[in-house]
Amino acid sequence: MAENFEIEPLGNHHGRAAFSCGEPVLDHYLQARAGQEQRRKVAAVFILNETITATVAGFYRLSMYAVRPTELPEAFRRKQPNYDQLPAVLIGRLAVDSRFERRGLGARLLMDALARSYAATQQVAAVGVVVEAKNDRMRTWYESFGFESFPDSPNRLFLAMATINKLITKI
Repeated sequence: MAENFEIEPLGNHHGRAAFSCGEPVLDHYLQARAGQEQRRKVAAVFILNETITATVAGFYRLSMYAVRPTELPEAFRRKQPNYDQLPAVLIGRLAVDSRFERRGLGARLLMDALARSYAATQQVAAVGVVVEAKNDRMRTWYESFGFESFPDSPNRLFLAMATINKLITKI
């Protein structure tokens, strides 16, 4: 059940060695690099923890990002100031352990990441969130939340903060 899970910042107490989402690069990231990146302030990593067993069921990574307005979807780009770059938040990685698939936990992680990104705009500006889908299936999944592909890079997607605000006020 969803209530048996909590999302919290990555800590030394999180056992990450058994995490396996089926994507070796994502498994390796969580197991070997996530802690280092967090300590160096390169990324903020959040863990979806199964509270009964203290098992890491999923994670995501946030960092600041800059995007060229010319890369963004046309409808959004027209409304922006004429700057060389615009501030955004990058969800650099998001994964759910294979043992916990098909429970809506990926959506829970994404919504938490979006809510944190939106909340951060009260302190540090960002026009939206960028993700890089690993494949067509993941691109379709992100699009189901309203993300739009970058015109020249279909697996790179963007969601405006105004849209995020509407999404998170529904939860």
